[in-house]
Amino acid sequence: MKKFAFLFLLLLFGCIAGKPKLSVSSIETTAGVYEGDLASFEVTVANNGSAEARDFVVELLANGTPVRTEVLSLPPNSEQKIIFMWSASSAGVYEVTARVDAGNVVSEASPSKQSSVSFSVKEAEKINVFSAIPDKKLANVGLFNVNDDGLNAVYKYSATIPEIPQYFVWLRQYVKGLKEVQIATADYYDGSKAIAVIAKGVLPPEQMAAAIALSINSNLTLQRKMVNGVNVSVVSANNTPPICIWREGGWTRAVVYADPLFNTCEDVVGHSYNSSVAEELLSMTQQLKGVTPFNSTLLGETYHISNLTKFEYGAAFEDEEGFYGFYATEQPYKEEVNPCSGRIANRSKEGGGTMQACEIMPGKQSNWTVVQRKVGNYSIICISIPKGEPTIPIEMKALDTCYSFNFSGEERRWVSFLEALRQPRCEFPDTFSCLSYNFSNGTLKVNLTQNSGKTVVIHGFKCTPEEETPTTHFQLNKSIILPSNSSALLEVLCYDQFDGIIKESIYLSTRMYLNYSYEGSSESRVVRGNLTVRSAAFP
Repeated sequence: MKKFAFLFLLLLFGCIAGKPKLSVSSIETTAGVYEGDLASFEVTVANNGSAEARDFVVELLANGTPVRTEVLSLPPNSEQKIIFMWSASSAGVYEVTARVDAGNVVSEASPSKQSSVSFSVKEAEKINVFSAIPDKKLANVGLFNVNDDGLNAVYKYSATIPEIPQYFVWLRQYVKGLKEVQIATADYYDGSKAIAVIAKGVLPPEQMAAAIALSINSNLTLQRKMVNGVNVSVVSANNTPPICIWREGGWTRAVVYADPLFNTCEDVVGHSYNSSVAEELLSMTQQLKGVTPFNSTLLGETYHISNLTKFEYGAAFEDEEGFYGFYATEQPYKEEVNPCSGRIANRSKEGGGTMQACEIMPGKQSNWTVVQRKVGNYSIICISIPKGEPTIPIEMKALDTCYSFNFSGEERRWVSFLEALRQPRCEFPDTFSCLSYNFSNGTLKVNLTQNSGKTVVIHGFKCTPEEETPTTHFQLNKSIILPSNSSALLEVLCYDQFDGIIKESIYLSTRMYLNYSYEGSSESRVVRGNLTVRSAAFP
């Protein structure tokens, strides 16, 4: 009998002792970074227990807010290093914490489950955009601040370098998240030319390079090189000068330098230039401050509507096939538009009045159209930029859009524009539904319910525009048990198409992915829902 009692105690204490014991051994980071720079955090996670720890969550928090997560498994008595990459959008001192198994799902609660480090971020240096290009003798320059002039200036600007719209159409996705963007062009007396872009904010060179490569319809190569001691991303194609992209002093810099003899990044990266040679020519660029085709900036699926002055209005939006912008002003209606190189189209409108459209195709590689319409004393200018091969020719899409939109000049709003936008919604297939939902201060709050007649266990949830089931930031820190006809409040972050956190949006249209199983079942499934949220600031 004593023998059986001994075996029982051995099994009992053996089971108790056979558990994982997780801890964060250390967290180390790089020093001397600027705002917007990508910093690395090396986190050492240990399992000092006698059992394997499976599928636990390791988090990186900045001032208490989760910014990165990783799912990990560790065998007993082992440790593993994880590298987290994170960018601070503003200068300051941050307390960065690495935390493991916050919900105590795998092992018991312990102070050693987290470790913190003080992380200092410097302000970006004050620079001139012309410092990014060679300081040879200039014949002509162009300069505009995208944040001040609006991204529309990229399309309007009739520079001597026709690649401006082609090379920098990708900027429309990023402008809102960047603190400052400047673009400059330079024509040198020796026949060489340069385009420079400097962007302050979170925009890694690799991300900019990939965006440029995707926006240009050409066979491009993307390489990483060490040029004059600087890590450079180089986008190149046959018979075109390379685009040299690097990060320095808190700015992401992109330069295209076309020399009659040489086209290399060695000419533009890692040098110290004197930009004063351009100052006397900057007065030539004042025309860029004039009336622009439209004055709202479009970023992905964020929509900005603004009353500019008492007599002006601008808006921008998108659909499945393209991007569209509108600008109305009491400036005199121009019967002829100087840059117009295409045909003039006239259409009669019921109730009187006509619309005159000038189809502008300024470059061989360009694929956008601008039309103009007169409504009473107002001029309306519409721009159409396709995403791919549209089912309707872009000139007809621009004509049709300008034709169908109403603008009285008194209501100060686009009636049809507001109707065209998707209405607020939060919907799932199957048995799930949203009782309430809200997106504010960077957090999505969804009050979720289900009526399957069974108890459901929710394992993962992500707010993201991804087309496929997400693989990152998907698993919840702690599963949620949701009985039938009951509700649970989920508070999660929303991510953009590049897996960056969306902190603010007056109009958000995206997807939601939910991973769940029925209680007692090992089979899980993923459903995709649709979310459209308007803030109180949205009309």
